[in-house]
Amino acid sequence: MRVLVIAPSPPFPVTYGAAARTFNIVKELSKQHKVWLLTYSNNGNANSHSTEEYGRNAEVGKLDPLAEYCEIIPPVARSVPSRLRKRLHQLTSAFGLASYARREFYREEMQNAINEVIRDKRIDAVHVESSFMGYFKFGDSLLKVLDEHNVEYQLLYRVFKTERNPLRKLYNFSEWIKFRRDEIAIARRFDTVFYPSEVDARIMRPHLGNRVAVLPNGVDTNFFSPREGAERPNTLLFFGAMNYYPNVDAMLYFANLIWPRIKQRAPEATLNIMGPNPPKIVRDLAAIDGIGVLGKVDDPRSLIASATVVVVPLRIGSGTRLKVLEALAMGKAIVSTSVGVEGIDITDKEVVLMADAPSKFADCVVETLNDSRLRAAMGRNGRALVESRYSWSQVCQPIQEVYRDA
Repeated sequence: MRVLVIAPSPPFPVTYGAAARTFNIVKELSKQHKVWLLTYSNNGNANSHSTEEYGRNAEVGKLDPLAEYCEIIPPVARSVPSRLRKRLHQLTSAFGLASYARREFYREEMQNAINEVIRDKRIDAVHVESSFMGYFKFGDSLLKVLDEHNVEYQLLYRVFKTERNPLRKLYNFSEWIKFRRDEIAIARRFDTVFYPSEVDARIMRPHLGNRVAVLPNGVDTNFFSPREGAERPNTLLFFGAMNYYPNVDAMLYFANLIWPRIKQRAPEATLNIMGPNPPKIVRDLAAIDGIGVLGKVDDPRSLIASATVVVVPLRIGSGTRLKVLEALAMGKAIVSTSVGVEGIDITDKEVVLMADAPSKFADCVVETLNDSRLRAAMGRNGRALVESRYSWSQVCQPIQEVYRDA
């Protein structure tokens, strides 16, 4: 089939979760289909290329790792709002009928580009990454597939529940109501809608029926592999896109409520926070004894390999966390909240230690730091799990079947 993939931003470099999922889906689709990729040039993500650079990649091809798998359509420009303008957009959204997501992601220029590619390339199927890109019209005759990275309105609800600022809490409640309406209506326009976990699928089945399918996140088990002898003692690591609110919340929660308990019992312990674009509130955590804020690292594998324990203290989230799969693939011991490993087929103690209370989380971290046999067993079990169930070629089989049977 001739498949047009539409995504919010260029899925490269592959240094954050959404990019990894989109990149690998394109790669797998290209094995059986002709694929085109259309995105916005920049959505404010630190990992996105500028319009000029991305357009040049689209022409030269060899500069872009995706050129091996698809034809890249020159991107549609979308200005990134300043902090003040973003706040004005949010305020307008709070008192209007349209969700903030619709204001941010719908552009007539993108609709025109979609129409042109469908017509000129004789597209058979449209594959949309994220409901944020589902506001457009794609025509009635094409196969339409939506790949969701989360149930976004569920994520908004969890933000609302944990927010303490009254104004932000009210805003998040308003957005939860409006985007819940949008997300369900968007999904109903597609023939098949993939979710990254059975947890997400169960939420949406009452609205979508048999159109719901599960496509778990995966991991490149060749790229992320164990490195013997790289581990450094008493070293904790958290990694992820640090301009993503659930990750910010996780680090503030960890630094304030868990880290002091760990330092009391393991004074030599250190914590590295790795990920692009940490806001000031996260950068300020470097003032706390033992905490380092590293920002973006081009190749995270060395730091993952050196960690004694990877911590995933997420309280907010939906879908499945690629950071967990990557750490498992590298044979690392993990301590996580239940939200952090949600949607992954994990057995507590055999693959990870799970704890939701701050005191229990600290206990699990200290136990893992002090028990090399436990860490080794968790690492072996985690690596075996991703090899057997979470390689991208395995997890993408359901999506291949949808296109093959159309």
